[in-house]
Amino acid sequence: MKTSNFEHLIQLYVARETPRGQTTKIETMLEVIKERDIHWISDETEELLFRKIKDSKIAPAEIGRFVKGLCKLRVSDVEWMKFKGMYIYFSREAY
Repeated sequence: MKTSNFEHLIQLYVARETPRGQTTKIETMLEVIKERDIHWISDETEELLFRKIKDSKIAPAEIGRFVKGLCKLRVSDVEWMKFKGMYIYFSREAY
């Protein structure tokens, strides 16, 4: 399975190989994810987050606002998924 840009970026972060600016943005993102108790983010939203984190013109605070603005897609009512109370988060910008 191919690693996405976002997953590769997170692997670099874990290995402490991201530049300081990206590290700050990733840590801001992780704080908001923890605060909002987000389990999954859609692939399209991950790609959008990757581009925002890599963009040197975007400040860490903007990453925090972006993650705070993610919407829930309820999947617990979908018969074939059977994820009780789980949600996938996505950005309206990605669609």
